[in-house]
Amino acid sequence: MEVGTTVKNQPRADYISSIVEAGTAACRLYGPTKTNVVDIARLLGKSPASVYKIFPSKAAIWDAIAGNFFETDLRFTPSADGELTSAASRLKKTALGDTA
Repeated sequence: MEVGTTVKNQPRADYISSIVEAGTAACRLYGPTKTNVVDIARLLGKSPASVYKIFPSKAAIWDAIAGNFFETDLRFTPSADGELTSAASRLKKTALGDTA
């Protein structure tokens, strides 16, 4: 995720989290194809410009939302050999054709 360009202007992690959470909530309310940055900003009580100060593009916001979904919403499950793996890891292995 590309966020910020200088050390001085690094956004706070909690503000990034709140944008991602609002984006997730907006996607659940309106659907991912209908959600836009204005919806996310409205849920935060901020302006769209303040969201774009943190994320350089709408695509960067969607990447963060998707990454958060894979990390938090897809739980760890036992694999066939009994080892705990995340669903995200298993999807990645499947997508890349990695059987090891």
